[in-house]
Amino acid sequence: MNIKEELNKIFARRHEEYIDVFYTNEITNQNKLFPYVDTLLSRENIRYMIISPLYSSFITHSCEYKLGVYGDEMYVNEIGKSIFTALPLMKEHIKKDLEEIDTIISNAQYSEISMYELSNIKYEYSLRYLLPAKQLWKNIVINYINNVKSSKQILLLNKIDILYGMYMERTEHLINGDSV
Repeated sequence: MNIKEELNKIFARRHEEYIDVFYTNEITNQNKLFPYVDTLLSRENIRYMIISPLYSSFITHSCEYKLGVYGDEMYVNEIGKSIFTALPLMKEHIKKDLEEIDTIISNAQYSEISMYELSNIKYEYSLRYLLPAKQLWKNIVINYINNVKSSKQILLLNKIDILYGMYMERTEHLINGDSV
């Protein structure tokens, strides 16, 4: 089996485990993330809320996302400071995956892999979590919207677009999937 097949096998198993663990603790996880959304949405003149995975944080294995709110000009007029956070348990989960990758790589069959290649393999592997994480963020946003109680927040949510995408790159409307 080659290294790509090994990684595919690990990811197929592990990302499902992560999703299961996340949803097993869904209420706790939402309670950790909802206050960040509340803080951002308490600001004035919001047109966009953007959730952006930070590529560099997948190199350092902190697996962070930038949550920011903007006025009429996306990325140009940021309203207040952004919030940087990770999905609960993701960092720990990926760290265990990377330890498993280290064990596989230490196998004599892969001994020719350099430290640089290993670092790149781990980075590319970590990025695989972006797709399932996008669905988790979508569910978090939908649950947040469904739990909004105040009429002021409901009116605000009707006026803003909640987007997901790489920072300063093409984004996607989190609810309906339209590109922005």
